Amino acid sequence: MYLSTPNKLWRQWIAMVMVVVFVVSGCSSLHMVAITAEDIGRDVVSGDNVVVQTHDGTQHEFKVARVSENALLGDDVAINFSDMAKLQVKKNDTTKTVLLVLGIVAVAVATGSSGGDRWDPGY
Repeated sequence: MYLSTPNKLWRQWIAMVMVVVFVVSGCSSLHMVAITAEDIGRDVVSGDNVVVQTHDGTQHEFKVARVSENALLGDDVAINFSDMAKLQVKKNDTTKTVLLVLGIVAVAVATGSSGGDRWDPGY
């Protein structure tokens, strides 16, 4: 009689969970936003994560707490629109995330049901 090694199964599941966490956290992209009050007011909302490069070359990454008429405000930062050279908003791609996770789970199920390595206790 052949039995799957319990340690190997746990290692496979832990590896799969780590891959899923990595993939889920990586399914986002930065989108450029035109630096006008109208575009920023439309494309940036409270809770968005942004990357702002100012005219002096300094790069700021923060979560937007509020969008005012002329500035983006974070918990400890406020940047006027007129000081911005470049504005990017980090957006999560839910569809891509779901498809990747389903693909990983499908591969894990397929490889787990194919038998894999077997352990023979010798009796």
